[in-house]
Amino acid sequence: PFEEIKTTTVMAAARLEKKLDILKNKADEIRKSISGNLETTKNLYPDLKIESADSVTVNRPDPKIGSDPAFTNALFKLSNGQISEPIRTQRGYYIVQIRSITPFDQNSYQQEYAKIRDELIAQKKQTITQEWINDLKEKAEIVDNRDKFYR
Repeated sequence: PFEEIKTTTVMAAARLEKKLDILKNKADEIRKSISGNLETTKNLYPDLKIESADSVTVNRPDPKIGSDPAFTNALFKLSNGQISEPIRTQRGYYIVQIRSITPFDQNSYQQEYAKIRDELIAQKKQTITQEWINDLKEKAEIVDNRDKFYR
């Protein structure tokens, strides 16, 4: 019932949404004050938390941020040295400066291509099989005659 989840789920989601709206204004203000380097902003906003993440990839996101598709998408659109606009996540807003980007290594990819392809095919087969089994379960009409068997 709605009344049961109203205080736990709906109210918490509404509070989080309001907090993120307030944080958006603060993040925009901080972003406008950045000139060239995130470290210079620390003097203006001493309570600001500035951290660095090393070797962030799609498969291995930063553990402090977690796997957030919006963050990852925004992060990989940036170029070397560029500072992002505030990026909204479920935990708050992030402003990111890219220090360096490792170029794509075509040779490594070619070596791993067959392995990646096989993994993706196996994953797809598993998904199709699971969907087929779930579909069979939903359409099955089971009659329980155990009471007749165990008399």
